[in-house]
Amino acid sequence: MFNTPVLLLIFNRPDVTAVVFESIKKIKPAQLFIAADGPRKHKEGEQEKCMAARKIVMDAIDWDCDVKTLFRNENTGCKYAVSGAITWFFEHVEEGIILEDDCMPGISFFNYCSELLKKYKDNNSVMHISANYFNKQKIKNKNTYYFSHYIEIWGWATWRRAWKLYDPEMKSFPEMKNKEFLKGIFKTSAEKEYWMSCFEMAYQKQVDTWDYQWVYCIYANSGVGITPYMNLVSNLGFGDDATHTVTFDERLSEKKIHEINEIKHPQEIKISQKEDHRTFKNLYKKEDNIFKKIIRRITN
Repeated sequence: MFNTPVLLLIFNRPDVTAVVFESIKKIKPAQLFIAADGPRKHKEGEQEKCMAARKIVMDAIDWDCDVKTLFRNENTGCKYAVSGAITWFFEHVEEGIILEDDCMPGISFFNYCSELLKKYKDNNSVMHISANYFNKQKIKNKNTYYFSHYIEIWGWATWRRAWKLYDPEMKSFPEMKNKEFLKGIFKTSAEKEYWMSCFEMAYQKQVDTWDYQWVYCIYANSGVGITPYMNLVSNLGFGDDATHTVTFDERLSEKKIHEINEIKHPQEIKISQKEDHRTFKNLYKKEDNIFKKIIRRITN
């Protein structure tokens, strides 16, 4: 039995939901939370798909555990469905793991999250634990993870004390923008411009998403994230039926899952500028990067 609470976010893809839930079944979480947004009325056949995804999960729970569900009858959209579900999750637990229906975790992902949630529980500067490593080759380092300003959300964990700072409307953004708060976070103007444009879109409600607000929350509160030096979760969800990740990109889609044998911790909490620079250069700076394609799709 696995004692760290797990939240699974599902929607309208019963096929990938079934695959991801098989991994969750292997660790048998003692506390399992399942949240699902309601079907969109204008999408033909979506109600049946949403109901099928819910049934797959509920029918597959074959161990003794505390199960809580948040199944919405009407569609609230990505921004409020996801952020609302996470808020609901942390109304019940102090810390936990969040997975979406297309994020396939390796087994060691769960222990990695659990150990780091305990280690940094009382360190307010650490706000996010990521499972994704997108750089091609690790910088030579004996540690299992590093500290980063790049907050990836395809399999992650956090604490109630961090999430309570989250505001989907980003009400403090105008003030923080005037203070030029990104100057103390990024060294290059390209990075500052990239993230400021993302935050501006989120604040102006030009995009139906929740994660830019979470990244903003971490930056605005002088927080940092944790990134593993190997990829622990693979995104299976690229395709025409995805909400955001419709465009296949080999740098991100279905990346190999690695397993951690032993977690080795850094001696200090210090951002790896080298890794962050590589991440920006490899994934964010290029004109053909998947994140810009996602932005174009959800703003049109």
